[in-house]
Amino acid sequence: MLPGPYERWYTEMAGRPSPVEARSTCDSCVMEPGSPGLPPEGAFDPALRCCTYHPHLAPHLVGGILAGGSAAGQAVVRARIAAREGVTPLGLGPTPAWEATYQRVTAVPGTFGHSHEILCPFLAASRCTIWEHRGAPCAAFHCKFDRGAYGSGLWQLIVIAFNAIERALARWLLGRQGLEVKLCDDLLHAQGDRALEQRAWGSWYGREEAYFVAAAELITPMAWADVVAIGGRELSELGPALRGAVTRFAAMTAPARVQRGGEVLYRIGRAGHTVLQHSAVPFDVLEVPTPVAERLQKLQPGPLADLVSELGLDDDLVRRLLDWQVLMPAP
Repeated sequence: MLPGPYERWYTEMAGRPSPVEARSTCDSCVMEPGSPGLPPEGAFDPALRCCTYHPHLAPHLVGGILAGGSAAGQAVVRARIAAREGVTPLGLGPTPAWEATYQRVTAVPGTFGHSHEILCPFLAASRCTIWEHRGAPCAAFHCKFDRGAYGSGLWQLIVIAFNAIERALARWLLGRQGLEVKLCDDLLHAQGDRALEQRAWGSWYGREEAYFVAAAELITPMAWADVVAIGGRELSELGPALRGAVTRFAAMTAPARVQRGGEVLYRIGRAGHTVLQHSAVPFDVLEVPTPVAERLQKLQPGPLADLVSELGLDDDLVRRLLDWQVLMPAP
């Protein structure tokens, strides 16, 4: 489920709730050591899970934490406001020091889910302390998708949509609260400049917590129609576009002709089987009989029916091969 008011707006836009990824369970992490279906790279560190990332939280999400979030989440936000680190009228994000560490650490492959240096500050006792206000990128991340790379693609569209929504709401909020967009944007790239900070915050300087709580009070109750009225044409076109994408996702049918997908790794699995791994879902795998994998690696564009007949594929495996984009529509 999406955080805060986002689930409500999504439902109003798409005509249905956001997707539920049944194979990605945060309460019982499926990437811990010993879990079935782990990728060849292995499990996450159970103390970190997938929380080796720092979200950027929009002002109304920060306000939601302060107004009704957990004590642990509130403590992190208040400490950051007091230290004036990573906090601007546009929200709360990573500090420059954290960002520099993240760039250094993630330059080495395989650090996601393993490096304590880039642990999210909002994780405590292996639990997210801001779950109801965590932001779209965190809500959209799933280690495993019920529909593989195809499902990952839909969630990427959802993140893009809510990034646009947050930008529109941020511009509106700054104007509503008497702040200048350019000064606030400049502050994002010049944290530590105290003179600029005072100009950017204006009359809210020293009252940052009240600013964020007011943002939540103004934005959280909004209906999608209210958000569209604020965002104008950009957001008025967003709803129909997202609804169309969701409808196509739900109604996808097998193409008449297929070809081999180009972003799939083929790895040795258990005896008689090969593990397929798509770059868009690096922590998930699809296991197929090795003769099927060998045939797919050599596949030339042709009728799907011929491939099904040749390999004796059932409908479920065909669907999964399409969802993982091991098979792609061919002209």
